[in-house]
Amino acid sequence: MNEIDDTRLNEYLDGALDAATRQAVEAQLKQSPAAQAQLAELQALFAAFATVEDLPLTTDLRPLVAATIRAQATPWWLRFLPLAQVITAGTLMLIFWRTLQPGWQQGRAILRQAWPPIQLPALTVGETVSNWVTAVWQNVHITLPQIELPTYQWALIMSLVLVIWLWGNRLLFTNPNGGSHG
Repeated sequence: MNEIDDTRLNEYLDGALDAATRQAVEAQLKQSPAAQAQLAELQALFAAFATVEDLPLTTDLRPLVAATIRAQATPWWLRFLPLAQVITAGTLMLIFWRTLQPGWQQGRAILRQAWPPIQLPALTVGETVSNWVTAVWQNVHITLPQIELPTYQWALIMSLVLVIWLWGNRLLFTNPNGGSHG
């Protein structure tokens, strides 16, 4: 240990160092007049602060601090992220509907086998609405564009989407102490 920094000296004064590190700091203090002067300066500073009287605050700063944190913590575009995620999920559902439909049908068949059907009371309004929705859905013919890409390009696109999603949800590219690296 060639030099002792202020953080290490503060930890030494607070008694927060383990035994080996404390002994190393004490050995360095015995050998270095500069480190001794630095320690004496910190001790004088602590003694000066110990004599200062605690005064109550006359103004409540909590609302101002909370408003400042909210303004700095949330970029404007982050408010629209959940809506963008719902739109993206809906778009992907539309694009891949034909691919998902056989799995959906198979899952419904398995579910019917696992649980016996439940007889519900007759609801004419519910049946009418259900029949209408089914009729409209069957008559709507949406031709979706077919995107033919190699597997590695799909993997690259999905990886990019994942990175953007993680970044938008502050799970990636964030400082563990709360700030952003960017």
